[in-house]
Amino acid sequence: MEAKAGSLLIDWENSKKIHGNRLTSGLLLGAGLIICLLALFGFSGKFCLTEGCQIYRGYKLWGISLHHVGVAVFALGFYWLFKRSSAYTPYIRLCLWVETALLSFQTFYLPCSECLIIGLIWGLLGMLTLPRHRVMKVWVVLFLAASALLVKDLIKPWPVYGSQDAAMKIFFSPSCKHCRETILNLMAGGHREDDVAFFPVALEGDDAGRVARFQQELSESLNLWRAFQACWSSPQPCPLSLLDLLKLHLGLLRNKLTLARLGAKEVPIVLSKSVVFGGAGGGCSFADPQADCAN
Repeated sequence: MEAKAGSLLIDWENSKKIHGNRLTSGLLLGAGLIICLLALFGFSGKFCLTEGCQIYRGYKLWGISLHHVGVAVFALGFYWLFKRSSAYTPYIRLCLWVETALLSFQTFYLPCSECLIIGLIWGLLGMLTLPRHRVMKVWVVLFLAASALLVKDLIKPWPVYGSQDAAMKIFFSPSCKHCRETILNLMAGGHREDDVAFFPVALEGDDAGRVARFQQELSESLNLWRAFQACWSSPQPCPLSLLDLLKLHLGLLRNKLTLARLGAKEVPIVLSKSVVFGGAGGGCSFADPQADCAN
């Protein structure tokens, strides 16, 4: 009797687990279906955070939109799950292999936030259906790689003055004399301050302090010219809270990462619409700012 009761208890626990997995799988398939439908009718804008989304949106498979394909694939999976079909597990395995191929494409090309949400849904379905299969190991590696690229792609430069969407973006270092000449030339050229954004980069140890002086003077005088004068003058102590200091150094790091993505090795760099060009009279290198600035 005890053995039979124990067997019934195990069967009940297994049945409960299977039912829970089926319910979770159904919710995941429904979520994937809804996301694809929203994308199909143009309502998935909040999921699109990267340029990859805009590019992949126009992709087609044998002349059929990938959003149509996604709706059909999720709907078929939901149908086989509901029917308790024996084809459900091999179907999920096939979809996971296709998803890993798409993840590898994103890893080598451009990450897509909307695609990664769909990829996460397939990965969770795989964990519920075939957690020990080798496709899951491949999926985990590629998903983490694509996610890391997505995070990197989402890092935007930090303007100490102006907007990230300004018509002209100037990356400069407070200790770079070529940057100073370029900024003076641009300001003398009659450019509207509203059309220009300035992104500081720290090349030397006291550059962060100079940027802090720029921020302080700008907030007090609301005068861009006086802020630059304070930035270019001899560095003076500028007390900052721990939070403000952290924000300052994170902003400077974001700007360096942006220049690294552009392949830039020196400042100044001026971006105007789709044009990227250096400043007048040379530049200051990240590797050895003193040597290059002296030339």
